[in-house]
Amino acid sequence: MSYFVGSIMALAATIGAANSLYAIVDGRRRELATLRALGFDGVAIVASMLLESIFLALPGALLGALVAWSLFNGSLASPFGTNFRLAVTPSLALLGVAWALGMGVLSGLLPAVRASRVPVTVALRAS
Repeated sequence: MSYFVGSIMALAATIGAANSLYAIVDGRRRELATLRALGFDGVAIVASMLLESIFLALPGALLGALVAWSLFNGSLASPFGTNFRLAVTPSLALLGVAWALGMGVLSGLLPAVRASRVPVTVALRAS
């Protein structure tokens, strides 16, 4: 059940991040067109947008791992009458950071491809 709920939350976060990155791409249309006019190809635009999405996801991933460790490591949980101690290990925190960065890449992929495919003349006319 927790994987199901976690997957839905991850999907919602990825869609929200993609929406934000679409807004970033739309706001920087002229800048990206200028880069294309200077000779940067679509691959370079996609790579720069994906790198930006990773850099946007990294602080949230690290903060999430730190908050999870500080709030839940060593806590006692007792669902349905069964007691167990929660452990946020470094490998588990690293897995969470990796998932968050993967979600950042996935959410940035479509906006990055869209940014690389906008014709230079159309993008330079955008206000």
